Amino acid sequence: MIKNKIKIVLQKGGFAGDLITSLYDPTALINLDNNGKINLDLNRTLLQNKNSLSLQDKNNLLDKFKILSVCDTEFAFIHREKTVFLYSSTDEMTEFFCKRFNKYHPHYFTKTSIADYIIEHNEWRNFWLKKFKNTLDVSQIFKNEFIYKIPFLNVDQAKINFLAKWKSLNRIF
Repeated sequence: MIKNKIKIVLQKGGFAGDLITSLYDPTALINLDNNGKINLDLNRTLLQNKNSLSLQDKNNLLDKFKILSVCDTEFAFIHREKTVFLYSSTDEMTEFFCKRFNKYHPHYFTKTSIADYIIEHNEWRNFWLKKFKNTLDVSQIFKNEFIYKIPFLNVDQAKINFLAKWKSLNRIF
């Protein structure tokens, strides 16, 4: 059995970070709803939003839980050896994930467009990607071998089935 070295899943909103988090630690999962959205224990996602937590409070969260799903790039960078950096390498899939984010968080898009969010992702990816050792290109998420590319993930039939269910609810249109 491979010991999970990953403690942080770092992503932009919409890029399947909660899915990957739940694959690493199913106890973080509340549910996968009928719209294909993963709902995690809110304590695992505190660092996805702007917050006023101190570094010590963030580290305490990291110590308390097996894994966190975060958008806090600076915090993840401090713990880069324990972080998997999620990104998309293809324009088609970047657009797909940005539209997913819009579907679940339309309030975010009152001040930005999907086109701008795509640009934001690409700039974020290009700046941070080389700074992380453990990376995962989620543009390959609909390929059967994708689950085996998730760094340090112990793959079993339950995880394969869960990913298959997520894929069936999150089809590319």
